[in-house]
Amino acid sequence: MTKLLWGREHSEYLVHTDLDDAVQSILDTGDDFTTGELVMCEYTTKQPADSRERRGHQEFEKVLEDLLEALNDDEDFCYEGFEVEVTAVPNELAIALRDAVTAIVRWYPCNACTPTGRRVIVDVRAWVETHAPHWLETVNGRI
Repeated sequence: MTKLLWGREHSEYLVHTDLDDAVQSILDTGDDFTTGELVMCEYTTKQPADSRERRGHQEFEKVLEDLLEALNDDEDFCYEGFEVEVTAVPNELAIALRDAVTAIVRWYPCNACTPTGRRVIVDVRAWVETHAPHWLETVNGRI
């Protein structure tokens, strides 16, 4: 499932689906943004559902191999010289694990993004006056 996220151009950390939340987050950094403009860009997540399905199947193989290796190395599960190979795992268990791993990969919030091309210029002073006028207050009254 793709979603739209907002941030500045070349943002590396995108979490906001709402433009105003993204602007507030940037202004909350404490930098002096009382005037000027912010160029906000819209991004979309890159990974479609079918690639997540493929990724789940790939990760399943690694999970199964890592699990068997850990159990084979654990004295409480396996005596020395005895090992269970991947091919020995019953098919119904392998399918159940594959489905579980794939479900986790599908659920995992994908934030690898690409710009959509939509840009919004935010007048910082106007945005602050509308959304956070208390930021304009000083010790001697309003600016």
